[in-house]
Amino acid sequence: MFRRVDADIDHRLGSLVRALPGTRALLARCVELGIKTAVVTNDVATRAERTLAAAGLAVDVIAGSDLVAHGKPAPDLARFALAKLGVDPNDAVCVGDHPHDIDMAKAAGIARAIAVLTGTSDAAAFARTRSEGGVDVVAGLDRVRLL
Repeated sequence: MFRRVDADIDHRLGSLVRALPGTRALLARCVELGIKTAVVTNDVATRAERTLAAAGLAVDVIAGSDLVAHGKPAPDLARFALAKLGVDPNDAVCVGDHPHDIDMAKAAGIARAIAVLTGTSDAAAFARTRSEGGVDVVAGLDRVRLL
């Protein structure tokens, strides 16, 4: 059944998906600075690949929950992506729009996390993670400072 649903969605995906404002500029800046990028999702990797392609976006690694033992907020996805990228957690930044993203980053030992208020979570949802330190909260992807 899911294959049929995925096939139907794939047919219409281009009209259903759009990149959030600031996404293209942020990814372009990463390329310019030589920063490796990954998308880490609790969805399956192949669906994430198709979605990114439909939005015209490219990253170095896509990590889906089907590739690890435990999804977010466990550290497995972040550790998988870091290993594939060859990046030490101390040199990494996690940009996420849900508290589980930030919890995952912290559990994986990622040095810096940036909570972006573009998803379903508002600033109040990030209050706990922010109070623990090492988390910046920004309104949108155009506000993310990489260095």
